[in-house]
Amino acid sequence: MRSPASSVNHPSSTETDLPILAQVPELVAQLHSQELALLSAEPGAGKTTRLPIALMQHPDFQNGKIVMTAPRRVAAQAAASYMAGLIGESVGDRIGYRVKGDHKVSRNTRLELVTSGVLLRMLQHDPTLEGVSLVILDEFHERTVDSDLILALCRQMNLLYRDDNPAGLLVMSATLAQEALEAALQVPILFCEGRTFPLEYRYNRTSVPVSERVQSAIDTCLEIIGSGDREHAGDILCFLPGVGEINRVTEALSAPCQQAGIDLRQLHGQQKLAEQQAAIAPAQKGMRRCILATAIAETSLTIDGITLVIDSGLAREARFDKEAGVVRLHTRSVTRAEAKQRAGRAGRTQEGTAFRCWSEDQQGALSAQPEPEINRQDLSELALQLIQWGSDDPQEFDWVTPPPKARWQSALTRLQQLKLVEAAQGGGSLQLTEFGQASRELVLSAHLGRGWLSLLKAANQSANNLNADQLAASAFIFSLLQEGAHLPENELLAACEQLIQSRDPANKALCKRIEQGAARLLKESQQLVTQHPRSDTSTNTVYKNSEDLLPLLSTARKPAASLIAQLQNADFTDLMIEGLCHAYPDRVGKKQVGLKQNATNSPAQGKGDAGIYKLSNGRQALLNSHQQPEFVIALHARSFSQDSRETLTLWLILDKKTVTTHLSDQIVQQPFCHWQGDRLINSVQTRLGQLVLDEKLGDKPDQAALNQAGILRLQQQGIDALPWQEADIRLRQRIEFLRLNGTDQKDEPWPDLSDQGLLDSAEDWLVPFLSGVNHQRQWQQLSVSDMLKSLLSWPQQQALDTLVPPALQVASGRWVTIDYNQNPPTVSTKLQEMFGTENVPAIAGVPVSIHLLSPAGRPLAVTSNLATFWREVYPEVRKEMRGRYPKHPWPEDPLTAEATHKTKRALT
Repeated sequence: MRSPASSVNHPSSTETDLPILAQVPELVAQLHSQELALLSAEPGAGKTTRLPIALMQHPDFQNGKIVMTAPRRVAAQAAASYMAGLIGESVGDRIGYRVKGDHKVSRNTRLELVTSGVLLRMLQHDPTLEGVSLVILDEFHERTVDSDLILALCRQMNLLYRDDNPAGLLVMSATLAQEALEAALQVPILFCEGRTFPLEYRYNRTSVPVSERVQSAIDTCLEIIGSGDREHAGDILCFLPGVGEINRVTEALSAPCQQAGIDLRQLHGQQKLAEQQAAIAPAQKGMRRCILATAIAETSLTIDGITLVIDSGLAREARFDKEAGVVRLHTRSVTRAEAKQRAGRAGRTQEGTAFRCWSEDQQGALSAQPEPEINRQDLSELALQLIQWGSDDPQEFDWVTPPPKARWQSALTRLQQLKLVEAAQGGGSLQLTEFGQASRELVLSAHLGRGWLSLLKAANQSANNLNADQLAASAFIFSLLQEGAHLPENELLAACEQLIQSRDPANKALCKRIEQGAARLLKESQQLVTQHPRSDTSTNTVYKNSEDLLPLLSTARKPAASLIAQLQNADFTDLMIEGLCHAYPDRVGKKQVGLKQNATNSPAQGKGDAGIYKLSNGRQALLNSHQQPEFVIALHARSFSQDSRETLTLWLILDKKTVTTHLSDQIVQQPFCHWQGDRLINSVQTRLGQLVLDEKLGDKPDQAALNQAGILRLQQQGIDALPWQEADIRLRQRIEFLRLNGTDQKDEPWPDLSDQGLLDSAEDWLVPFLSGVNHQRQWQQLSVSDMLKSLLSWPQQQALDTLVPPALQVASGRWVTIDYNQNPPTVSTKLQEMFGTENVPAIAGVPVSIHLLSPAGRPLAVTSNLATFWREVYPEVRKEMRGRYPKHPWPEDPLTAEATHKTKRALT
């Protein structure tokens, strides 16, 4: 099945002779001179474990602590334990760690390993990082939003607060993107060779489709487990894209592993820290381990005993769908950098083999580096971090990859809609609201944090009708949504009931994680209320009389059991609905009357016709269910490439009264003038975002309404909604040719008449011609040419026909239309009409392309060099065509012949 590739041999080394130690002086010198150093060190160099100790012991870093990031909690804990052992100490003495839910540090701690989330909280609490002399960002090649943000904040920290005593910044990884980082940070990358044991790569002999990679990994595992070869006698680490695939492979390997005496384990990010630590712990004496892991094991972890890596070649990442306003999980092929990191896990402590579930040809086609998260993630959390820091303008920071402008503005809009940020008094930059400040203390996303705080506020106002079980049940719901678990397609409460009552081991494990998250949420809420004083004057936050919630929060227990008990409780349902309305105001959907789609296009079969729902963010969604209420909240959805609509997989049923009550502050009434059939309709709409809740006919539209309706029509239907004539199209093409070929008229640029350009400037060219246009008949009488010319200055209008003539007079005397839709412009004419012509005219410096036709109008040749055509090509054309068209002239010397469109008889 597999062919061995050539082994890569590196000499082994002792801990005291690692390559990285020789580069410490150069690194320290660069940190002193430029405050920033970039290090690319191959696996085995000692980058993660020996270098931090050497820097901690260096005389230049004795006046402060070193803080080093690790990509994940288990990596921080494992690295701290390993380094503490190297210097003969316990974790928490000079070397410690701090992660969510666990820490081991003391007054003596000089080197502290933290996750990026912990370091961000440290920066927000103390923007000077007082007492820190060096910040190390490890595994920077992953390019997470958090690591990019930490680097940007630390650089600004040095500039604003620590100009006299800047903290050193060391950015390092095994696979840094050299050109991009050096260009962005203006410092050279230092390189260090690694010291790993020999590593052999084995590939599939044939290409393996992405959809078959997991099965290929299963087959490889079974092959190794069943072989009994001493060559394959070490521990196994198998990389898979997600928990679902891990469970699938676990099921396939459980029996074979048990028979072979192999300890089968799982390692992924949904586990508690203690479970992750147990997954990488040594096996019992005489047993082998087979660890099924996500990318959590890709970097920073040295798992003793791993000699075999099986890589499915798949990674799962979150991508933000800006149009839908939701984050979707996307499975992709790994990059070369990620594949190198994974393979390196097998050669850290002894010789190893990396089995790759793809071919060598596919390896060469892999991308070099993963795409920075900042280009594909929802930027709401990043925006909250920057606003909490004191700025809503990312241009004030130095980025490796700046946040995309459209995504940034979209994030700010969502945060304002959620009322997590607002303009400061007197205008100016945005600031966190009290809701926004409180949400920073919760483990929830921005949407869910806002919803939970609204739920607590509502609970506060109805404390007499509330009990602890209802709060516990609500916490389960919010924890489930935060988990992003993929449940069977169903309404929210029914799906929760199915999950809780399921006997499937995977569902039981999921339910346990959700309960743990709910308990953490309740604890954080209790701390939040306790830390803020009673505020009788506050009218819009959770804090008013908030201490009344403390008894309920402190006694809320058993979230899953509480939810089952509350399923039929109307008070609980109302409370939970109010919270989720505020969490997802952009995902409220209304059923479109009279519209439906056959549900057989969806994976959910046998459910009849799918109802079509318009969402408040403007999208459409399908609901495949016999129960199709008037309103829903679209909680989870999937999309299909062949359909722009989403298909709902998890939803919550609402009614109109609920929507208008809970979201009254976001519902607006506004006049709306739009085309309906052949006529303009003027109405007053009650809207939630882009969702029309009610509409009533209004008075006769005024001119401003007519103008708005005309622009809206173009935005919805595109510029094809205009009554284009052939002359209009040709005029547009001529002007666009001048714009694209850089021919300005007296330093005046030609207008952008592309589709997007016309849409963007519709206010300038469409509105002046819409006076009294309220019927399709009048719309059809609009002159598009006059509209386009209105964008030209008088000198441009005067020069237009000279610079881009509409037609060209050929040698026969006939005028032939020039086609400017092609570049270069083209003229199609019969070959005989070009006799005697050697030079091809140029328009705006671009030679015209001559399409020479037969007497029957069929293509013969295309040329922009007639002299060469007559000399080299025409003799062959003449030989072939003169017998086919004997009535037309085919002279031996076309340059002296008379140009004509007539036959030979007509010429005599």
